[in-house]
Amino acid sequence: TADSKGVVFDTTKEAIAKKVIKKWQDKRTLIFCSSIEQAERLCQDFYHSQTDDIALERFNRGKIQHLSCVQALDEGVNMTNVENVIIISPDAQIRRLLQRIGRGIRKAENQERCKVCLIVSTNTQEEVWVDNNLKELKLPEDKVKIYHYEQSNGTFSIKQNSSEINT
Repeated sequence: TADSKGVVFDTTKEAIAKKVIKKWQDKRTLIFCSSIEQAERLCQDFYHSQTDDIALERFNRGKIQHLSCVQALDEGVNMTNVENVIIISPDAQIRRLLQRIGRGIRKAENQERCKVCLIVSTNTQEEVWVDNNLKELKLPEDKVKIYHYEQSNGTFSIKQNSSEINT
């Protein structure tokens, strides 16, 4: 399937993202997308280079639970109270991955550790990048738990075992 500019997007990853968003419907979740069009398809509240700050301000004040974005929140934004992070199609840039995960690590008082869902296609260069980057990052287990989805024969499975998300 292609967006309005002819860019092909993975509807399977979007379907999995929607399931995770639904599962985390009552949790403050940032959704990092691969395009503006994808951000607008996945969430009714979005923040990117072509929007004003209204949705971001509403998210920061706790008025909305989910906010999708592309790269606008990668750096230079201090956020707290983010319970979950979903990253669709992570790329090879370890700094970008760390910055995105970092949006959830700055937790507020009485908040459990952040949960991060990486949606990754198996047997691809993307999978290699993500695996290598996660090994290099050595994230503190008390602050973040990674759910690494892999596509295998048309289904998704969780790489790190968890009973909290089932697809």
